Amino acid sequence: MLAFFFQKLSLGNFFFDSIFLNHMGAFFFFRSDKNLPSFEDYAGFQEILNRKIEAAEQFISNDPTLSKYLLQAKEEYVAITGRLNEGEEGYLQRIKAFLIWFLFSWELPPKMEETPFSRFKNSLSDQKEKEIAAAMEKNIHSLFLFEKKAKNGVHVRDLFTKKRYFLAHLESFDGFENGFWFETRLFPVEGAYVVADYIILHPKSLLKAIGAQIKKYQPHPKAFFGFLLQLQNYYSKWKNYKKIDVESIYTFHRK
Repeated sequence: MLAFFFQKLSLGNFFFDSIFLNHMGAFFFFRSDKNLPSFEDYAGFQEILNRKIEAAEQFISNDPTLSKYLLQAKEEYVAITGRLNEGEEGYLQRIKAFLIWFLFSWELPPKMEETPFSRFKNSLSDQKEKEIAAAMEKNIHSLFLFEKKAKNGVHVRDLFTKKRYFLAHLESFDGFENGFWFETRLFPVEGAYVVADYIILHPKSLLKAIGAQIKKYQPHPKAFFGFLLQLQNYYSKWKNYKKIDVESIYTFHRK
């Protein structure tokens, strides 16, 4: 059963839902080989990630400056990805994506040399906890291809690096087909990968077009991360304007 904690922040003419999730289905677990940890290990890995994310959120809420930056980051995010309108299809996935983006990608002014999560990590006194947080900073933010199902999991491939991962969790990918491509993040925890609790699934018909587009970003990894945000903008429009042809929304292939 899901356990949600909603913190309402007034942002302009609507409310922003800051969502804290702590449940067994919130994350999926990857390794790059088939020597998978036990289910009990996975539960422990998930708990580690959950605990760190929640502690970082609490750290931010207790710091007036960081709380102010959260609102500033929201405005920047909306300018790129489109408005976050509660009730629209895809809203929950985009909210979750924003929270992770703010924690791990948004650079704090004025020097722009650390993220909110980095500042949280540096506040930790326990060396082991700091090492876990440092590993989480090395998360993989990318587009992934769902390649095939196996007896005890599924295979996915990072479309940017071409690296393959084995996923030992099937239930949350029921209905997925070979060739589905999606955005998420993989967090390294104790030798496995724990996947962020959002998956932004893009239209399968544009797989070939996205492959060609990714090649253009190979020499420019930082620009690729900006492209991922632009894709979220397309995703939101695709989910909410059903009568518009998908190729008229995902216009990157025309540039």
